[in-house]
Amino acid sequence: MQGMERTMEKAVARNLARELTKYGISIISGMAYGIDSAAHIGALDAKGKTYAVLGCGVNICYPSVNQRLYYSILERGGIITNMRWALPFTPPFCGKKTV
Repeated sequence: MQGMERTMEKAVARNLARELTKYGISIISGMAYGIDSAAHIGALDAKGKTYAVLGCGVNICYPSVNQRLYYSILERGGIITNMRWALPFTPPFCGKKTV
């Protein structure tokens, strides 16, 4: 059941982001795998703006499986961080919550 719940949560995040961007609302999330990624994808599907807040340097894509998403966000929004250039991700979130 938990796998189905995760799938439903991602679908809700994607659909909600898609609908919000239709009203000119930008999506801001962390680009983590799962719900964060789903929200960014929903915004991009609707041709809306989306911004990723990273806990590492702006030139580091974390998680690395989100490379394509990272570059799509750069084209239609932006990447936000308060970390130094090229600083790798190290838990716990490298000050992500301070942006």
